[in-house]
Amino acid sequence: MAIGAVLDPRFKMRLVDFAFNKIYNEFDARTNVKKVRDALYDLFFEYVQTDRMKTQKDSSSMSDNGPSVSSTSSISKGKIKPSGLFMFDQYLNTIQDDVLVKSELDIYLEEGVFRCQDGKVASEFDALAWWKSHELKFNMFSKLARDVLANPISTVASDTTFSAGTRFLDPYRAKLSSDMVQVLICGGDWLRQLHGIKKPIMTYEEEERIDVQLRA
Repeated sequence: MAIGAVLDPRFKMRLVDFAFNKIYNEFDARTNVKKVRDALYDLFFEYVQTDRMKTQKDSSSMSDNGPSVSSTSSISKGKIKPSGLFMFDQYLNTIQDDVLVKSELDIYLEEGVFRCQDGKVASEFDALAWWKSHELKFNMFSKLARDVLANPISTVASDTTFSAGTRFLDPYRAKLSSDMVQVLICGGDWLRQLHGIKKPIMTYEEEERIDVQLRA
């Protein structure tokens, strides 16, 4: 949740600093703020590493395909000469990853928070739309924000997720599909079996009716 708040341009690390100083004492607040910052940098570094591996894989696959017919004819004539832009692209490939790790995340955190024109934080602000409009500036970091902020959220209480009791999934709690509810119930049974947790055995007369109702 803290990383999700940081990825909202209205809040960034300022909200984490503010909230943690309200919740914890001064020492614990600094410790937990550092944990959030370190986790964010580690997550961003994973995205950079994944992109680097993908780029290297694409480059190797292109080289494995061999030169094109036109390139072959040019090679046979000895007329191939790399252009200046080609050499510049090769140079960027050797330094681009390190620059991304250092700059995109740092620039985002160092910039001021997004403020609405009226000076208030608007509840209808769309953080994903903001990142889409800034993906050219934050090419790699915007991918991370998209993956984190696009995760659907359900308001179903966590203590009832693994319960087979009678709970209504009304339109306000309809983020979990019927298939996902079944997956969660099965997962609860598997976890109880794994850790040796047994549910009380009831007789047929004592057994409560299991009813999961999904409203359209």
